[in-house]
Amino acid sequence: MAFFNERIPKEERCEYILSHRTITPKSWTIDKDRNIKLFKYWSNIDDPNEKLFALIWHEYVIEIVMYQKMQGNTVYWYLKGINIPKEINSVEQDILIDLRNAMKIYGCGYQFSNWITESDVEVEIKLCF
Repeated sequence: MAFFNERIPKEERCEYILSHRTITPKSWTIDKDRNIKLFKYWSNIDDPNEKLFALIWHEYVIEIVMYQKMQGNTVYWYLKGINIPKEINSVEQDILIDLRNAMKIYGCGYQFSNWITESDVEVEIKLCF
């Protein structure tokens, strides 16, 4: 199964500790077969294009800072920071590939309609800091 956007049923929601706070996502981008989940949990009030995400990668929690840019109907995502646990540093490239694929499906915010398609989303995975 590939990534898709899903509203999480209330009975299936769980809590994650991120940036010293408890987050209970209501929607995410998920690949159920591979046990990979992506959800946004914060937007910078001073720069709303900067967003914090969590990538739950095989039970490891990876905190990610992405920057969003809209140009016409195309969404561009730039990776600004990533905190990969040292236990899985050796598979960083696999994680980045999965992040890119998840972000393409995420689009500009859990698209549950056909307003924006995967081909309208560009993800640049290179550190921008």
